[in-house]
Amino acid sequence: MDTDKHRFDGLIKDKKPIRVSLCSSVSNFLVLVMLDVQNLMVFFENALALNDFSMKVEEGEIVGVIGSNSAGKTTLMNTLSGLIIDMRTKEKRKGGERITVYGKIVYKGEDVTETSPSDRVKRALSFQEKDTRFSRKAAW
Repeated sequence: MDTDKHRFDGLIKDKKPIRVSLCSSVSNFLVLVMLDVQNLMVFFENALALNDFSMKVEEGEIVGVIGSNSAGKTTLMNTLSGLIIDMRTKEKRKGGERITVYGKIVYKGEDVTETSPSDRVKRALSFQEKDTRFSRKAAW
């Protein structure tokens, strides 16, 4: 029997991003966890950008991440897509700020925490930034 469920994980207070998912699940079936983020923490120098964020995304689930300004949404997406690895490498090369990442990212059962962005794209794990351009039709 199908049951619709709405899940709200996390809290808006303390400027943490929260996970909002809307999904349908079928009882008595094994549900594949597509993405498992465990205790993710990201620091820029000594500034904490993402604090102990965990979530699981099941197969067929649609997930949105919402939060206030400086909640860590972009840092989360950059970390999940691997872009933070390139950012860390570039900053280290030019002697800039130190970027430190703790935690674990598992995609389809494989640990991809230190996997390059290009390898993540090959595995179909990528990030598309929002498009803020408006056409005249969309404006009014």
